[in-house]
Amino acid sequence: MLSCSWFGLSVRMRILPCYGLQRLETNQNLCGKVVWITGASSGIGEELAYQLASLGARLILSARREDELKRVKHCCLSHSILEEGDILVLPLDLLERGSHEAKTKIAIEYFGNIDILINNGGRSQRSLFLETSIEVYQALMDLNFLGTVSLTKQVLPHMTQRGTGSVVTISSVVGLVGAPLSTGYSASKHALQGFFNSLRTELTDYPGITISTVCPGPVQSQIVQNAFTEEVERPMFSAGDQQHKMLTSRCVRLILVGIANRIKEMWIAHQPFLLFYYLWQYTPTWAWVITDILGRKRVQNFKAGLTESGQEQAVPTGPGQLRWGLGKPTRKTGSVKRGSSGADSMADKASTASNRGKRTPFSTNSVPADCRRCFFSVQEVTSTDFNSAPTWLRSRLRRKPMATVKSTTPKVDGMKKTETATHTDTKNIPKSL
Repeated sequence: MLSCSWFGLSVRMRILPCYGLQRLETNQNLCGKVVWITGASSGIGEELAYQLASLGARLILSARREDELKRVKHCCLSHSILEEGDILVLPLDLLERGSHEAKTKIAIEYFGNIDILINNGGRSQRSLFLETSIEVYQALMDLNFLGTVSLTKQVLPHMTQRGTGSVVTISSVVGLVGAPLSTGYSASKHALQGFFNSLRTELTDYPGITISTVCPGPVQSQIVQNAFTEEVERPMFSAGDQQHKMLTSRCVRLILVGIANRIKEMWIAHQPFLLFYYLWQYTPTWAWVITDILGRKRVQNFKAGLTESGQEQAVPTGPGQLRWGLGKPTRKTGSVKRGSSGADSMADKASTASNRGKRTPFSTNSVPADCRRCFFSVQEVTSTDFNSAPTWLRSRLRRKPMATVKSTTPKVDGMKKTETATHTDTKNIPKSL
């Protein structure tokens, strides 16, 4: 961090020479080191294990799924010079904080020391605050924040006794700036940023200990698939296309470069994401404007049942079921795709065939209240149905209401002919439309 004064204006400059640092060899700094990785069963943690193994580092792999950890260990041994005893599979649940002390003792007894702790375990979030239960926020803080702090609490005394070591925490850019649909996740990452920034100042008497925080941008990993939604037990159905995100291998390569060179804080992202973070750092007013525009669009897509890449999405509520609230209706039939059995599917097809060509009024009152958020129909509806629907739903209806009125034509052959005509009656349309 550089500071200077120019005409009374204080200017702070953050130097992040990531591309230049790649020229420095990480092998000699990481070869032979004992590295403990949490969340090593998938995503960034799994890739960290592979690349560290190729550099000759000895590994402690931790996550809840022991079978996945064994798979990662097998891959590490197959693509490196490490031997069986150089990798310890140590199942760990960050939520079971009472077990962290015992797990730390096992790791130290096995290798004799821990050189680097990489706090990578955690989960993300994809849901609106107004629709998310408080239990989701409790789970996010317990896992992402308190679980990480608890494990660091057990490992750090060992490092202070030796006078050397590194604690690396995989945070996120949402730990620096806010993002819609990630209120709880962002809060947990902000908490990690504040905690480790404060901890770093408490360890000034231990110059051999490095506290590093890594803030990756969008990265291709399984964190989105494992994200929390409105309820703790409700899974994420689809993460959408991730081609616009940074490759996991590229992100991990930059992380290891930063670890080898003891960088305290790392921002890792493709452009234009990285530029956006600099806007937040130096021009927060402009950043707010851009955030409002992008955030509004993202929330609209989420309500319309679209993923970040603009693809359709649906969220299951149980085996073979999809929740209507996040499903986008099909354009052909005007209904929402729902999971069903083969018999139900045949019955639906038969019903559709028998009703083909019939146009019956559709009332939003027949739809459960919790299913109306993103549901709209391309069938005809009456103006009364519009009044009973939420404001956001009325604004998204694709077809204006149709009203049936009677018009009288002049007498024909001495008889008065009355005909029924269907047209748009603008007088009966609510002004809100």
